[in-house]
Amino acid sequence: MNTPDDEKFRGFTAPQWLMTNTLTRDRVLEYFMMSDFYDTQAENNLTEKHIKFGIDTREMDGYHYDVTYASPDNQIFHVSKKVRMKGLDRTEQVFYIIAGTIYQAPGWRNAVRMRVAESLRAMDRSLDALRSISSFSVASGHSWSKPQEPLRLSSSQGGEGKEEESGDVEMDG
Repeated sequence: MNTPDDEKFRGFTAPQWLMTNTLTRDRVLEYFMMSDFYDTQAENNLTEKHIKFGIDTREMDGYHYDVTYASPDNQIFHVSKKVRMKGLDRTEQVFYIIAGTIYQAPGWRNAVRMRVAESLRAMDRSLDALRSISSFSVASGHSWSKPQEPLRLSSSQGGEGKEEESGDVEMDG
């Protein structure tokens, strides 16, 4: 069961900041730094100090945040948390900002796991529908009865009584 603490429901908004500031590509990291998602150990905190003293942070290993996408209307942004090791960047996490609300994007493992689970549920519903019109006896083997009306593959996510639009199975025979 999903709770508000699940990562897909978690978001951050600072309405006071948004009322006095415009969210643009140049200011989105400043806004992101106020969120719970921001790691205060990131190099972004150190950058201003290093620039002041002329130290090049591109050679430092550690975490940093980059704005990797900004929509032309400044309503959607992607912020990537990257780890730099030996001069190479690797994306650790991705966050997106839609109309001022920051969300953490699901990791690829979670996305694949959810897609596989959805596919398995759909296959299970299909097999249940086929099972409902088949019978087996030792004498005659498998037999299939024509359903009175098209089979409906009910969705386990939508609750009982709801049907999927594409779930009709027509039986010719």
